Amino acid sequence: MREAFSNVQGVYQIPSLPIGRYKLEAVRQGFASSQVPELKLDTNQTARIDFTLRVGAVAEKVEVTAAAALIDSETSTVGQVIDNKRIVEMPLNGRNFLQLAALTAGVAPSAGGRTADEGGFVASGQHGYQVNITIDGLNNSSVASGGPLGFEAQAVKPSIDAVGELKVVMNNFSAEYGDRMGGQIIVNLKSGTNEFHGSAFEFLRNSSFDGTNFFANRSGAKKPAFRQNQFGGTAGGPIVKNRTFFFGSYEGTRIRLGRSFTSSVPTAGCAITSVMVPRPPSPGSGSGPGSKRSLSRREYRTESRLVSEKLWSPLMS
Repeated sequence: MREAFSNVQGVYQIPSLPIGRYKLEAVRQGFASSQVPELKLDTNQTARIDFTLRVGAVAEKVEVTAAAALIDSETSTVGQVIDNKRIVEMPLNGRNFLQLAALTAGVAPSAGGRTADEGGFVASGQHGYQVNITIDGLNNSSVASGGPLGFEAQAVKPSIDAVGELKVVMNNFSAEYGDRMGGQIIVNLKSGTNEFHGSAFEFLRNSSFDGTNFFANRSGAKKPAFRQNQFGGTAGGPIVKNRTFFFGSYEGTRIRLGRSFTSSVPTAGCAITSVMVPRPPSPGSGSGPGSKRSLSRREYRTESRLVSEKLWSPLMS
């Protein structure tokens, strides 16, 4: 439970609240209390809840049971919240939550970019490396560098089952979002509660459920092997009731992939190549400009239709 006191103008603040559902109550001596029985707070949301207290006995209570959807009147940022239901239930190849950013207007896949295979995207007309990602307030953005690190869309990729909610902010950024001009991904991880909860999962893809590719089918080759297993689980619960909690997750990925390669080989008629090369002059015939040289035929066995310059050029023989 959190308590806050208003100033003489009636303004109050309750900062740093985790996402979730809350019950609010305003009380003042000599006035009837007022309640909001349920308020859903989303990621990075600044909600404004106004109370009107009327003079009455302490035993009286005013309860607001129906209210219009909250309008973000406190900030100018424009974005979209993707809740846990869509995160868990949407089919995602590779179980990468960044793919859900495509549900937001103004977002497009980073076609041809180094981070495209890891869910990288472009937003607001900016480069893919201008996307900023934070997890529970910590910077999780990728780093443009050489090697495998440069192909990652984020520094650490948490499991989908560990993500509670995320928000995609598109424009009108405030200074709190850091130094990147592209889209902002704000991720909130799940936390433990007063009860123990856990989950386990296993996702399987293999060649038994896939058709063969065009090149293997055309050449009559076997279907390339493919095995992909993604497995893991989550667990959370209390350490000190109502005060300290724990939550952890694990996800493992195992991929065994076969590939098809096609190439051209020479026919029987192209296996032997005849080349005319100059025959060295006989002893005593001289080597001046007027000396005579004869040509002889030499055969070379090749492994392709192309003969290197060293073999066919008389100057290199």
